[in-house]
Amino acid sequence: ILGITLAAAMMFYIQPLMALISMIMIPASIWISKRVINASQKYFQEMQNSLGDLNGYVQENMTGFSVLKVYGREGLPCARCHNTIEKIKVAQRGTHFCPYCQRIGE
Repeated sequence: ILGITLAAAMMFYIQPLMALISMIMIPASIWISKRVINASQKYFQEMQNSLGDLNGYVQENMTGFSVLKVYGREGLPCARCHNTIEKIKVAQRGTHFCPYCQRIGE
């Protein structure tokens, strides 16, 4: 904070008009960035969903792997075999899986 304050003070000391213009541009660029992000967020989400659907299709139909939708279903029954969904943590990352339908390490 001190460095930014000293830099701003030095800018106003050396060239007040340019310093004022740059100080106006900072909040303006933040405002414009937020508007662009908010306007494009739904398109990014649609693209992410489409990409997920495509990846699931390729994974199930082209590679021979079956995809189970088990994320966040720990303790609930598997839709395919009705066994309990489990969760494991490795390196601070968690994953949900069916121990019967999805063998780990095979």
